[in-house]
Amino acid sequence: MVSPLFPSEHEVEENTTEPVAALTATDPDGGEVTFAIAGGEDAGLFEIRDGNQLAFVGPPDFEAPADAGGDNVYQVAVTATDDEGETSEQPFTVAVTDDPDEPPVGGPPVGEPPVYKAPVYEGPVYEGPVYEGPVYEGPVYKAPIYEAPVAGPPVAGPPVAEPPVAGPPVFTSEPALEGPPTEVAALNDFLF
Repeated sequence: MVSPLFPSEHEVEENTTEPVAALTATDPDGGEVTFAIAGGEDAGLFEIRDGNQLAFVGPPDFEAPADAGGDNVYQVAVTATDDEGETSEQPFTVAVTDDPDEPPVGGPPVGEPPVYKAPVYEGPVYEGPVYEGPVYEGPVYKAPIYEAPVAGPPVAGPPVAEPPVAGPPVFTSEPALEGPPTEVAALNDFLF
């Protein structure tokens, strides 16, 4: 019977192309041992390199987990087979961790300030006439700068007149009822 001699839980940083584990096993008869991927939910993402190196087929990405659970914990099983055909299977759990030096997706490189990229205008281009008249060279108006007090009580402004109350017209003097109509109208003052 073949006995595996490697741990079953591993942790690797994202984007690695290095092997996850070096596989070793012993055969009591002293025969040669070979390794193969036997299964597991994420078996298709792993390969055996150089005869005994368990590795990802492509570098794993922490921000876009490809494992069956979507949680950056990959499951794979490896078999060790001796030269007489006897096998032993070992399940593996490989946890992928975040690379702290990798910039966030769509962000600036680590340690650099963010860069704003303005959208490119793709609308129609103005093709009308260009103004070629004289350029105004007169004085430039500069409005006075009002500086509000920084702290303190509110400053009272000028009094505000109350608007008159709406209502019927009111005589400001006694009506003059003598004389022609135009003269009478001139003598009467109305306040609205």
